[in-house]
Parts: sequence; structure tokens; C-alpha cells
Amino acid sequence: MRPVRRATSRDVAAEAGVSRATVSHVLNGTDAVHRITPATRDRVLQVAERLGYEANAVALALRAGRSACIRSA
Repeated sequence: MRPVRRATSRDVAAEAGVSRATVSHVLNGTDAVHRITPATRDRVLQVAERLGYEANAVALALRAGRSACIRSA
């Protein structure tokens, strides 16, 4: 049995017909700064929900420079 592949921002972008940068701006809430139209924003959000997109926790931790792991001394 093959493991189920999670939807990525690339999948959302391809399905919504936008760039990965647009997906990133919409999902991170920075779309207003980049003048993404409400129609495009809605389309990206609908596709992300339909595909079951969830942000990758490891990628988010790497970007933030921290994780929720407890480090022992």
C-alpha cells in the first residue's frame, strides 16, 4: 500500500492557475500587500481546501528558525 501524498503549494498553484508565490501570499495573509484580487484569493483558498492542503510543520519550523521540540541540557 502506497502512503497518501499530501497536497503541496505546487499542487494548489497548478490547480488554481497561479504561481507558487501567489499561493504563498494568500495562505500567509500577505496578499493585500501584493494586490492579489479577491477573486484570485478566493480561488486559491477554495482549491487549497478542496485538495486538503496543510502547511508542512517542518518547513514552517525551518523558516522560523525554531521548533516545538524541547532541548535538554
